[in-house]
Amino acid sequence: MSIIDWEKAECRTEQLSDLWLDLNVYPRERPDPEVVASYAKAKEAGAEFPAIKVALYQGRKVIVDGGHRVGSHKQLKLPTIECYELPFTSAAEIFAEAVRCNNMHGKAFNPTDVKRNIKRLRQLKFEVEDIVRLLHVPAAEIRNVTAEPIVKLRTPWGSTKNVFQSPTPSVAVDPDSDVCELIKFKNNLQAVINYANKRKRPIEELVVKELVTSTRAALGRLEKL
Repeated sequence: MSIIDWEKAECRTEQLSDLWLDLNVYPRERPDPEVVASYAKAKEAGAEFPAIKVALYQGRKVIVDGGHRVGSHKQLKLPTIECYELPFTSAAEIFAEAVRCNNMHGKAFNPTDVKRNIKRLRQLKFEVEDIVRLLHVPAAEIRNVTAEPIVKLRTPWGSTKNVFQSPTPSVAVDPDSDVCELIKFKNNLQAVINYANKRKRPIEELVVKELVTSTRAALGRLEKL
């Protein structure tokens, strides 16, 4: 397992709209609204928070550590946030680093998060010894969690209403595969369609604006093929 050296990372100010919180590589079920609210209250009172950590991967800026801080900035309608940025080579590498970073500070993982993270790491072929170092969980507990096939994927921003079944549920889906990307794209596209069908006024939510923008860009690329 490679070691990520954030001391070498460049610190930049990024637009919140350029950052992706992809729950497929986020080690919690979702950011906790109470933690987001408490961070926003502290920030408004003048508290300083460390820069978040961001993975540069496949043309995107994926949040590795700092989901609650990003949420607090959005709640306060702050347009930018400080980020340490490093290139990553795979979704597995991003997820492992997200587990390590989130386990070091901030809100502790709950038992459900721990079990889900163990399962996900085993699916991604991490050795038991590596998972022990990442989660600080006894090896015996890790061996009790089976690495079941990945049959569901969640889109960025993690709407629990938008979970798509793998087209081959009996076979594990490689998180870096074209199939995975197609499932996520279908999920994004369906979210935009559902939103458009139920709304009768201009789009306001930042998340949906981002979905629309990314979907239009992807459709434009498809037209050129």
